[in-house]
Amino acid sequence: MRVGASIGPWKGTAAWDVSTGDPIVPAPRQVRIDRVLGDPIVLLGYAPETTIAEKGVTILERGITSTRWRDYVDIVQLARQGIDTDELLHSARAVARYRGVTLEPIAPHMVGYGKIGQAKWAAWRRKERLETVCEADLDQQMALVASYLDPVFNRGVAPPPRS
Repeated sequence: MRVGASIGPWKGTAAWDVSTGDPIVPAPRQVRIDRVLGDPIVLLGYAPETTIAEKGVTILERGITSTRWRDYVDIVQLARQGIDTDELLHSARAVARYRGVTLEPIAPHMVGYGKIGQAKWAAWRRKERLETVCEADLDQQMALVASYLDPVFNRGVAPPPRS
């Protein structure tokens, strides 16, 4: 959601995501947001694992048809800050079960993505001024995303039935 905002002389747009039904696992908790100047801000919010799980399961749902570019940056940035992989697995299982999605590694779902999405990815990166934040090559960005998600999502794969 985007809302016009002003604080003193500053005018801009405040933007945030609003959840529309996915299970929130773990429950919201105190989240610390570091600032450039001054003390950190502490507020009630979703655990990074919750956000990563939702975005990761969406990748499984949409595959290479997705244009949720920001998700690919968010996953890497949040994961680099440190996550609890057991909590991520618990959250991803809850979201996948709710959406009726099989939890499995994302890499096989991303084959050929760069070929069809690179131009749009590059344009979005430039528009958002993220050249120093994420990979120029979409396939390399997705490899980073997979490096965080796949070891965890692989643990969520149901074992084959016993014969």
